[in-house]
Amino acid sequence: MSVGKAQTGSARIVLSDLLPDGRNVVEVVRGDDTVICVRRGEMSEALVDEFNQHLAHATRSGCWLRAETDEEPAGHPPL
Repeated sequence: MSVGKAQTGSARIVLSDLLPDGRNVVEVVRGDDTVICVRRGEMSEALVDEFNQHLAHATRSGCWLRAETDEEPAGHPPL
């Protein structure tokens, strides 16, 4: 597995009604920013808020690093 340069950026979770059929989670990467879209109704807003607090801390403290790889995770469903 080849790993590219690690990047700091932001990460957050949003609830969405626009996910493809059969998918409850889709990751969207724009530059250094990661948005994890979760199908509305699969996660409570309170849980989204709490996760986003943890993600904000992780990105501010440098614990969140995004590194591109040349492999898809095992069992990753196609979009």
